[in-house]
Amino acid sequence: MRTILLLLLTLALGACNSGPKPAWESATLEVRSERMLWEVLRLSLDRADFAVGTGAEPEARRIESAWMVDASPFKGRGFRRKAHVEYAPSAAGVRNQWDVRVRVAFETNESFKGLDLRYAEWKPAPDDTPAAQRVMQFARSMLGGGEFEVGPEPTSPLGPRKKPPSFDEQKTISP
Repeated sequence: MRTILLLLLTLALGACNSGPKPAWESATLEVRSERMLWEVLRLSLDRADFAVGTGAEPEARRIESAWMVDASPFKGRGFRRKAHVEYAPSAAGVRNQWDVRVRVAFETNESFKGLDLRYAEWKPAPDDTPAAQRVMQFARSMLGGGEFEVGPEPTSPLGPRKKPPSFDEQKTISP
């Protein structure tokens, strides 16, 4: 009897869905120091409009933003987002390389009183993958990837560019 009850309980717990699976955006970044990576990740979150406060833990190598709420008077239209960033030394063991993961959790407000957040009923929804990609791209852009090089200006088949005349060299039109 106990085994049947235990089996039913296990099946019932397995059938419960705690929400969608987290969608992490991952990349390996090359940085001179861990402190620089920390600052770049914080600035990336800031540029993507995620407020970083007490959720920043440098010792744990984790940053968690505050909830960014976008209220709506209509049921299911209001939402909130929260960014999670984790990093660790590269699994490949290469010096100055870090494995970085970014996730933006997304929840919708299923309350009929959508503008009054005291009555909010937050329901987990699939993660905001484009927002996570944007945070990761901000970090890549700040660090530079070496994908392009700055060199001399290419020459045109029409010849070199002519320098525009300075203000003093411009001819004035007399009335």
